[in-house]
Amino acid sequence: MDLPVTMSQMKRFYSGKASIQNIFPDLSPSQREFILTGITEEEWDANFDADAAAVLAGESDCDIARGK
Repeated sequence: MDLPVTMSQMKRFYSGKASIQNIFPDLSPSQREFILTGITEEEWDANFDADAAAVLAGESDCDIARGK
């Protein structure tokens, strides 16, 4: 995947001193996820169902998401 990012942005990301949203504000959430995990949106959709995706994204209020 080709992403419109600079070397400076990547250095800031790897320094861990700023959030990925602040470093790459123009990237979509799925593009930022690719930077974090190497998983594309298509791969995510093919391998995780909607409930699992919500839990992993912290968007679920189920017991699994709360660690119970």
